[in-house]
Amino acid sequence: MERPLERVDVGPCRCPGEPHERDWVDLIPEATIPIGTAVYAAVREAGSDVILMQGHLARIYVSLGIRAWSFVDEAGEPLPIESGRSSWGDTVERLLPWGNGGMQVADAADRLYSDAILRPLMSPSSTRSPGGRTDGRTSATRPTGPRRQKRSGPSLPGDSAGMPSAVPES
Repeated sequence: MERPLERVDVGPCRCPGEPHERDWVDLIPEATIPIGTAVYAAVREAGSDVILMQGHLARIYVSLGIRAWSFVDEAGEPLPIESGRSSWGDTVERLLPWGNGGMQVADAADRLYSDAILRPLMSPSSTRSPGGRTDGRTSATRPTGPRRQKRSGPSLPGDSAGMPSAVPES
């Protein structure tokens, strides 16, 4: 059963002629493969810079998570959602600035997607190799560098504790 879209109220209508009272944005209810792969790439790029990563995540969630919205043009026609177009970032900045709906959309998307996408990256098992069979070409690696010599032990049990052996005379 498909989950319904997540509606986010983004404030009073800002469309030409104000054809409705409030604007809204509908987000897809769960992370898609494009969202997940974009987040993984952003995490690799951001490294340990949490602020940079948060910026990347918000941009990805808004760009790829919006499925519908109430915004219309001067003729009252719905504005298309075209995240693949080069002008998409400008459209989002104009319609959803941070202080006028953008933060609400980014926060809602973060609640919807982050746990499912980021939890596997944070689990201890994500730092280990996946289990399963190998192709048979893996082998233990030998350490490089000089080898330590083994200390030799007594050569015979009941050794003479360092005393020279007596050589029988003939």
